[in-house]
Amino acid sequence: MPCRGGGRLDLSRDGVCWRVTATGPALAVDPALWAALDGGDRLPEITPAQVQFALLPDALSGLDRTARLDHDSDGLTLTF
Repeated sequence: MPCRGGGRLDLSRDGVCWRVTATGPALAVDPALWAALDGGDRLPEITPAQVQFALLPDALSGLDRTARLDHDSDGLTLTF
């Protein structure tokens, strides 16, 4: 799915594993926000635009899942 700003967002499923992949020229990765997704690190103060980082760990926990993030200069992939 093309995104505003020239990025792309793809969602796929392989069996029970879901994968969200984001690519684009203006992709910003805040390590503190992403590190908190697995429940290991404390979430820093967030803005309304970052609320998904507060909601996703609880949603995944309810499904007995955890998130794994992989990122490089081309984009990021969130697997759960």
